[in-house]
Parts: sequence; C-alpha cells; structure tokens
Amino acid sequence: MREIKQLPKKSTLALIQEAKDAYAHFNDEAQNAFIEQLALKEKKRLLEIAKTKTDLAGAQGVILRMITELHEKIVEGDKRRRSCESSRKNYSEIIRALEAAIKEF
Repeated sequence: MREIKQLPKKSTLALIQEAKDAYAHFNDEAQNAFIEQLALKEKKRLLEIAKTKTDLAGAQGVILRMITELHEKIVEGDKRRRSCESSRKNYSEIIRALEAAIKEF
C-alpha cells in the first residue's frame, strides 16, 4: 500500500524536476545569447571604426558586408534571447503552479 502512495509522489517530483531542468536550460541559453550579442556588437563597432580608416572602396565594401552579417546575427541572437527569456518565465510559472497544486494533491 505504501508503494502505491509513493508512486504519485515520485512522478510529481519528477515532473517538477523536469520543469526546473527546462527553466535552467532556458536560463543558460538566455545568458549565452546575451554574451554572444555583446561579442558580436563589439566586433561590429570595431569594423565600423575600421571602415573609416581605409579609403579603398573594395575594402570598405567587404567591411560593410561583414557589418551587415554581424547585424543579422545580432538580430537573430536577440530573438533567441527573448524567446529563451519568455520560456524561462513560463517555466517559472509552471513550477509555481505545480508546487501550489501539490499542496492540494
């Protein structure tokens, strides 16, 4: 009889742990995306400065393409970061709701 009562508790704890793992994953991904964005923005600023230091149109064109590519990566990273932050917020609420539900269970 005791094993039957333990089963729901184990599955409930596993469910909460799964939600906490997902929260941690999205938290890490959001932080990584933020750090990546900082590095990309720094590279972009350096290229923008470098572009002003050359008079060769060909070099400026290549630098401009590099800046454009970095800008696109920054935008993608921002979307990824916002998506991860949203998912992290959702899992935080799921954890809170599960813990509240356990009290009624």
